[in-house]
Amino acid sequence: MGKLGFLLSVFMISAVVTSVIVNIHLHAVNNQLNDEFSESRQMEFQTIEKGYFSMHRSPAYYVIQNEEEWTNLWNRHDISIPQRPPPEVDFSEFTIIAVFMGEFNTGGYGIEIQNIFDMNHSVVVKVEKTYPGKGCCVFEAFTYPYHIVKTDKIDKEITFEAVERTIECP
Repeated sequence: MGKLGFLLSVFMISAVVTSVIVNIHLHAVNNQLNDEFSESRQMEFQTIEKGYFSMHRSPAYYVIQNEEEWTNLWNRHDISIPQRPPPEVDFSEFTIIAVFMGEFNTGGYGIEIQNIFDMNHSVVVKVEKTYPGKGCCVFEAFTYPYHIVKTDKIDKEITFEAVERTIECP
């Protein structure tokens, strides 16, 4: 075997070893992700209010952990005249999660908290935003989609994951 043959053998062995190492790493990462999701728990939640008309005009996600934050958000949101007091919440047992989509010139837009997952070290809130597709008949009015829910007390980091979906109309 000449030098070229020797170098090719070394190269092939290096490539095989690198491939094995990469596959072991990918397998470990995949198992870690599977373990995290298999150990996750879907949390129950109750809708406090959901709709399309709010005084809250900008897109935002909120995690409310106390009465003062709740009253401030509610007063910024509620469009009633006279303004209603916020629904009562025992913040020693519950957390409020609120999502606002912002201002739109027409109807056909929406936002909804789909799921809340306790991932052991953190909590993930899955949010779906919907948009009207071309050809959809929508009403002509400003809208401010929102969804406010109550769930068991959360004392972990909370992240939001949003997906967007366009509704196709004939």
